[in-house]
Amino acid sequence: MEFGLYSVFGAKEDEDYPGLTNGFYGVRRREVRVDMSHPRRAVAIQRGPKAGVLTGTLMDAITGDSLDPCAELGIVSDPDKLISGIGLVKPNYRLLVPSGVNVTFKLWLAGYERWYYPGTTEKAASAVQPGEEMTVDIQVQPHNGTDDGCGILVGTEAKP
Repeated sequence: MEFGLYSVFGAKEDEDYPGLTNGFYGVRRREVRVDMSHPRRAVAIQRGPKAGVLTGTLMDAITGDSLDPCAELGIVSDPDKLISGIGLVKPNYRLLVPSGVNVTFKLWLAGYERWYYPGTTEKAASAVQPGEEMTVDIQVQPHNGTDDGCGILVGTEAKP
């Protein structure tokens, strides 16, 4: 390990504690300096609040085919807090969402209607409580129009 200033984060996603490395879930970190006079440091890490969980399946409503759409998860009260990209939602997904706040969840893919949580083509918002797990099976409808591709990597913060 090189000397320097390090930020230390805690997460345990299998128990619904998201990684707090980006501002989307809030940031709880400890900074520790490792230097010649302190070559080893002990740090107590506190996990952030337990997340809510959206789980389910994602498929073409007509054929049942698996899809890999663009997805965007946002916080209603803070439009700058977004996480979006391809790969955020898989055909069988488990998505940690900030708890106790209203979130938006949108999917889109060329050749399909846009889909908004909790299951409409109209933009909506809903709150998920800490530790609450909701199952949302998503079936997106094909359409003949064109839609924008994603062009954003998972974890990249962006505004639509």
